[in-house]
Amino acid sequence: MPVKRLYIIGYYNYRNTGDDAIKIGLLHGINLRGEGNHTFDLHAKGESWRTILRKICCADLVILGGGTHMRDWGRGRWKQCLRIVALGILVRSLGKRFHMINIGIDGAKSEYISRRVANVVTVRDRDTFDSSVLIPYQARPREKALGVNLTPVHRLYFGRPDRDRMVLQNVVKALLEWKTRHREWSIRFYSFNGDPVLGDDEMNAQAAALVPDAEFFPWQPDVVTTIEAVSSCSAFTGMRYHSCVFAYITGTPSLIIETYPSCTGLAGFVGLPLVGMNEVLDGSFKLSFGKAATLPVQEAKKLALEGIVL
Repeated sequence: MPVKRLYIIGYYNYRNTGDDAIKIGLLHGINLRGEGNHTFDLHAKGESWRTILRKICCADLVILGGGTHMRDWGRGRWKQCLRIVALGILVRSLGKRFHMINIGIDGAKSEYISRRVANVVTVRDRDTFDSSVLIPYQARPREKALGVNLTPVHRLYFGRPDRDRMVLQNVVKALLEWKTRHREWSIRFYSFNGDPVLGDDEMNAQAAALVPDAEFFPWQPDVVTTIEAVSSCSAFTGMRYHSCVFAYITGTPSLIIETYPSCTGLAGFVGLPLVGMNEVLDGSFKLSFGKAATLPVQEAKKLALEGIVL
């Protein structure tokens, strides 16, 4: 059987736990499918268009692997869309196939454009599941710990840091109230993005400083270690999509905070509770854990594999 040469593109090695998890899960999933031999060339941070062109020419198939690359909302959406369209046109004009695999699509316009520009599109939390579910890991013993992830979504996408301050204040308020009923539990804040501008470190560190005896775990590059850290928690609430995915795949009771449409889609797809952003902003929400996901993790793994179309 001939070797198929794959060029896999994504936001890899940008200090983002979720994107790096997609890469690891996608590579593992391709091997699990066992459809012949493959060679891989991964997109590297800072690659020039000349380098990208050379790699496309050497490939049989170009894959855009996971992540929400196309969205109808927030700052920078059209610039991002134009990059994907330019990439797809370049790939197909060179006679290559372009597959968007297990991606997130937020909005009808983005979906229309995606399906016009790519040969194959598989959409997570609708037809498939996020590739990170395929990552092998070793679960840790459960501890009486509540894991938390916050992210400055309003500053990043809407230029409203004041709203992020409200989120921080009201989440901390809810955590302190919850802690009065669970005094024996610890609270752990996890960062899922270590970028100095786009990341979570500052917001989570600030929140941890306001909660007595809370621990703060800054972003760290080992994805598997982060999954295993989440598995040690007995409950979890998160804002970033992949913080919620990690809680789901480790079977950790969780409450998803509505930030991105992808988080809303994940909650509905796997059957986990969701707290609306308006409830967070007005401080009316309460932390509650107990409802189990309705979609078995093994089924999610099967869907993720089916979404990897080569």
